[in-house]
Amino acid sequence: MRLFLITPAWLLNGDGSDSDEFPNGAGIRLKDYVDAMIRVAQLNHVPCLDMWRGLGVNKVNYRTFTFDGTHPTELGARRRGDAIASFIGATF
Repeated sequence: MRLFLITPAWLLNGDGSDSDEFPNGAGIRLKDYVDAMIRVAQLNHVPCLDMWRGLGVNKVNYRTFTFDGTHPTELGARRRGDAIASFIGATF
């Protein structure tokens, strides 16, 4: 078994607001969760693919890569798949 983590990519909050600017109900931004995942991965020597920083989805272009700010379009799914395959190939 090969274990690795994949962070969430940029997405809209459940209420449709930008997750970069508006925290969730607990007062935490998505980036804070991503950073916590990366820290946990580092502490446990587990590879982690940072999709939040590396996928290239943001508030300007999310309609190209998602249907609704969360679920990928065909182009978005292809981009995610390519990023994951590349990460696995480079890591393992």
